[in-house]
Amino acid sequence: IGPIGYFIGEYIAIGIDRIINFAPWLAGFLVAASRPFLVLCGMHHAIRPLTIQQISTYGYSTIAAMNFMSTMAQATAAFAIFVLTKNKNSKQISASSTVSGYFGITEPALYGIIMKYKAAMVGTLLGGGFGGLIATVLGARAYASAMPSILSIPVFFGEGFTGFVIGLIVTIVS
Repeated sequence: IGPIGYFIGEYIAIGIDRIINFAPWLAGFLVAASRPFLVLCGMHHAIRPLTIQQISTYGYSTIAAMNFMSTMAQATAAFAIFVLTKNKNSKQISASSTVSGYFGITEPALYGIIMKYKAAMVGTLLGGGFGGLIATVLGARAYASAMPSILSIPVFFGEGFTGFVIGLIVTIVS
């Protein structure tokens, strides 16, 4: 099934590129909101070449900010479940998923928490989408390619950093 995945990834990348060129604000929402589904299928790697191409062409990437907002939304959803749940097993899973999520590994949160709780999934999609939209509209940019993680925040320093911070606040609050 490898070749099928390759072609699907190609078409996802082409679609994202077209949406970015048509309406960047819409791309900000759609990329950030749909990223959890791409991660679940392993297709989020199809976006990486677009990020690298943006950096080599423009000197920065707007896609990286969208991906970052989605990752933080997933980690925050796991944290919300940790705070709200009384179930001891879910509390343990959400605690470790929160930590790994903020460091960029969201699969434990997705498979262990977000897929289990509808409200967490809706919060993840909306939080990431709104944060990605705001960050994109306000000019958030990454100046290097890095995995979305709290450790990669320095790649966003520079023009657009205020938009990045506001988008992150919107993501977490949403």
